[in-house]
Amino acid sequence: MRPLRALLPYLALLRRRRGTALIGVLLLAATVASAVGLLGLSGWFITATGVTALAWAAGSRVVFDIFLPGAGIRFFALSRTVARYFERLWQHALTLDLLAALRTAVFARLAAQPAAVLARLRDAALLDRLTSDVDAIDNLPLRVAAPLATTALLVPTVAILLAWLATPWMLLPLGALSALTLGLGLLALRSGMRPGRRLRARSEALHARLLESLTGLAELHHAGSLNAHAARSRQLDARLAQAQRRRAQRLGALDAAMTTAVQLSAATALLLGLLLLDATPMGAAAAVLAALALLGLNELLPGLPQALYQLGETQTAAARLNQLLKGPGEAPAPAESMQEAAEAPALQLEGIGLWHAGRPTPALAEVSLTLARGERLAITGASGSGKSSLLQVIAGLQTADEGRMHVLGRPSETLHPAQLRDRMSVLTQHSEIFAASVADNLRLAAPEANEAALWRALHIAALDEVVAALPEGLDTWVGEAGARLSGGQTRRLALARVLLRDAPIVLLDEPATGLDAATRATVFSRLDAWLAGRSAIFLGHDAAVLPRADRSLQLYEGHIRATTTD
Repeated sequence: MRPLRALLPYLALLRRRRGTALIGVLLLAATVASAVGLLGLSGWFITATGVTALAWAAGSRVVFDIFLPGAGIRFFALSRTVARYFERLWQHALTLDLLAALRTAVFARLAAQPAAVLARLRDAALLDRLTSDVDAIDNLPLRVAAPLATTALLVPTVAILLAWLATPWMLLPLGALSALTLGLGLLALRSGMRPGRRLRARSEALHARLLESLTGLAELHHAGSLNAHAARSRQLDARLAQAQRRRAQRLGALDAAMTTAVQLSAATALLLGLLLLDATPMGAAAAVLAALALLGLNELLPGLPQALYQLGETQTAAARLNQLLKGPGEAPAPAESMQEAAEAPALQLEGIGLWHAGRPTPALAEVSLTLARGERLAITGASGSGKSSLLQVIAGLQTADEGRMHVLGRPSETLHPAQLRDRMSVLTQHSEIFAASVADNLRLAAPEANEAALWRALHIAALDEVVAALPEGLDTWVGEAGARLSGGQTRRLALARVLLRDAPIVLLDEPATGLDAATRATVFSRLDAWLAGRSAIFLGHDAAVLPRADRSLQLYEGHIRATTTD
């Protein structure tokens, strides 16, 4: 089926781990084979014991060895338990490894997206891609690939053994069971596609609504819209619950149908055995062996149609992830000497233009500027004038629609993204603080930085005394978005992270946000010494609340409007 093409990249991930996957299939096959052997041999043993007792009662002296089949029953009971334990352990380890690799790839691709692309994705959509969409992929290796491979391996083996141990006519019920399994599987696969897509869509809609409600709880309360918003959330929840109930009913029906098919095949095998094997001394025992061996396949077969039905959800999640992961990933940065022309400017922009989708006017128009080596440039302008757009173009977070940019004498388009990042330290307008320790947040910029380097960066940002007073110092957990810190402290923590990067070009967007006058003066004084020898661009509304600059530019509606020299 064409929609299943979306799953091919994830089968490729599984194929790259084919050795591990093969061991998982063999363990699952051993588990089911042990269940089949346990039921079949137990049924044969009990029936054979009864036949032997009847023969003795009738006066026949029949020799019957109870020790060998008894040992076989104990073996199958023990091997089923051991194989099941290691199969679950192995299969889940493989699945979690796949999901971890996939989640890392999704996060890396999201992190590499331009700001304009990320802005079009809601927070709930991003969260869904990283969590529930990735989690939905676990249906593929755990419930589909491994059981299908085991079925293809085990059912023919059981058929051959039963034909040998009982009668070739046992191929008839096994063939019918295989046909029913295939038919139910195809029906489940086809009927599950559209409900699966609908379920994923309703789940994402509810997640988005709940996240918006929690994020804007105070605003909704003050606007008097909380009850209406909650009512809409309840409607979405009811629609999702309805879809989940329908899925549960269909999964139950598939399970019942598959279980019934196995039981009918077992009953057919028993009937065939009793009709065809009654002339054999142990014919009844062989008939019971065949019937109960088929019942042992209940360990494997009923879950297959259910898993195939849920492939609709897996396919929808895979298709959405493919939109993020399509195209080649970021190639490793080529080796470079890092020797650039000493006389070239740090930055040179020529006729930069940038348009945002859906807006009639450009965010940037014919912007040209030069930043000399060691120079500090202040760029001011009102909100919406294009300052943040300019920073994103310079930092490589967005690609300009027209114009050219040179970085330390090299055209920006010839630089690998990693090379561009190595040349710049960037403080954006938003302080991105993660739910981790102070040290963890700082080491995002320099993973190998020692504690002395962390404390130096905190000192320049005038945050060292604050961190030293925290209960666990650098190891103190700051909470989601720095909830345990004030707004000014989170801003200085983000600034300290920038200071850990030894980049020749520094870009600071509104570095004084949330700082009082005294703290701002302290930070700027220490920052002045750290910036010696570096080229820097400061962006803000007012040059008076920016670090000392050598000259200033003003942006107005995306144009350079005025130039002043200090």
